Amino acid sequence: MGLARPTFSAYTPRVNRLRIVCHNAFWFQGRPFAPDQPGGAVPEILAGLVKLYRALDPDVLCLQEIQSEGVFQHLREQMEMSGAYCPGGALPQYGGAVLWREGKLLSDWHDGDDPPERMWQIVEPPFADGVVRVANVHLPSSRHLGEERAAGRRLEEMGIVAGHGPAPDVVVGDFNEQPGGPLGRFLAAHGYEDAAVLTGRTHIGTTPGNRRNDQIWVIQRFWDSVADYSATSNDEMVTDVPGKEHLSDHFPVWIELRAETKT
Repeated sequence: MGLARPTFSAYTPRVNRLRIVCHNAFWFQGRPFAPDQPGGAVPEILAGLVKLYRALDPDVLCLQEIQSEGVFQHLREQMEMSGAYCPGGALPQYGGAVLWREGKLLSDWHDGDDPPERMWQIVEPPFADGVVRVANVHLPSSRHLGEERAAGRRLEEMGIVAGHGPAPDVVVGDFNEQPGGPLGRFLAAHGYEDAAVLTGRTHIGTTPGNRRNDQIWVIQRFWDSVADYSATSNDEMVTDVPGKEHLSDHFPVWIELRAETKT
């Protein structure tokens, strides 16, 4: 069972609740799409994903595979949210973006000395009596680097993100690796747990093939705040756009943090 999905309306700050949605938007091309050199967004696909994102009602929306600043700005206007775009490093078309109702960008890969293959960003939305540092990452796949080199590079990039200033409290994104692998062991050793494990929902896939490359990991001090976790279903991603089967080759995944209300 997923989260209740309220109708999108004017935003009301909800200090004791924070909903973070993560999605690889597949450059708003829809699935299938073979090359990794996208042009502009397919208008019908972009409109379909905007409708889905708005129904999910995020406080923070973390996206991967955003191909340009122009596509980001159009999306930001449609979502009526603030945000920041970040191009890919070695592969500029593998950009990313974070949109938020309240918060700010703390840093992205431009602030480090080792550019990633794709991207990472860290943002800081308010939560309870403080803030939560959220890292949005897109780690390398074997498509460009080969299996062994990509696995090593994923660990290197995650190490950079985890060690960049104060460690992020929540790490979300397309890991291009299944849970239980080297990345999972690295994060567990640094005090994080998979939100799917915390909520007993490891059976929920995030792709049409029911894989779980898209993950959300939470630092220990926020484990008790994890109130819900789920992903959009396959049926919700089906589209009638000619030549396309799904709105993306990944499904949105989300987490909700809730703080105890003081009376």
